[in-house]
Amino acid sequence: MKIFDAIKAEDVETLQAVIAANPNCLNITDARGFTPLIMATYMGAMGITKVLLAQNIDINAKDGSGNTALMGVCFKGAKEYADILILAGANLDDINMNGTTALAFSANYNKMDMVKYLLDKGANKLIKDKEGKTALDHAKSKGYDTIIAMLEG
Repeated sequence: MKIFDAIKAEDVETLQAVIAANPNCLNITDARGFTPLIMATYMGAMGITKVLLAQNIDINAKDGSGNTALMGVCFKGAKEYADILILAGANLDDINMNGTTALAFSANYNKMDMVKYLLDKGANKLIKDKEGKTALDHAKSKGYDTIIAMLEG
């Protein structure tokens, strides 16, 4: 069984065996450019995510669009995953190919709890994407008043 099969099956025991047999499998990507960690967090597989975080992996590795695991969980509003990723050293202010940050994703998708969480953790709200927009600009364009207030505060 390959690493992505073990992740999709949420089979921790098989995942550990695959990693033990081939530690380099932690660095491969699938057709979308997902790393094992990005796939596990995308799927919401906490047990698998914890196994992967215990390995020597690049927590800030990016998929084919330049998104990190942290960006993916922020877009989904999955705060418990953001928490373990940040505790493991995820870069709060990393940008994807469009210059978008985890905070901007959270603001753009109306994830109020995530915006508050990232701001509390020290995310930089002044970073501009390739269109020159900040997280605040994204919130304003969607009319997300609560997020606008958080970002203006």
